[in-house]
Amino acid sequence: MNDTLRKPKTALELVSDANRLIPILSVEELDAAMKSGDLVLLDVREKEEYELEAIPGALHASRGMLEFYADPTNSFHRHNLQPTQRVALYCGTGGRSALAALSLKTLGYCDVAQLQGGFKAWKAAACSGEDRGGDKSSV
Repeated sequence: MNDTLRKPKTALELVSDANRLIPILSVEELDAAMKSGDLVLLDVREKEEYELEAIPGALHASRGMLEFYADPTNSFHRHNLQPTQRVALYCGTGGRSALAALSLKTLGYCDVAQLQGGFKAWKAAACSGEDRGGDKSSV
């Protein structure tokens, strides 16, 4: 079918498509992976959300800048993001991180996953969030 005749997708359909393609980690699986130390954890929420509270050890890369930070050929590339690394992403509830994870896969990142339910699920599981106290750390 011609692309111009294809029905446009909704944002929720895009998230659903990404969820089918990207592995999803439970809070327990993410916690275990973080303890093993072989994981880069990215918070793709907005800067203000990250500064209020975040999962301990998470680096910040807002959804709007992630692709630029992750692309080794881009002048904005952050050297602590490499396509060979294991990367897990989270946002507030999972929509932004699903789309962001799919972008990383498209950029050639091989081992990408997302946290099921996002930061909200992390908090609901009674995991302690790190009070950032205005910390401005990012990738």
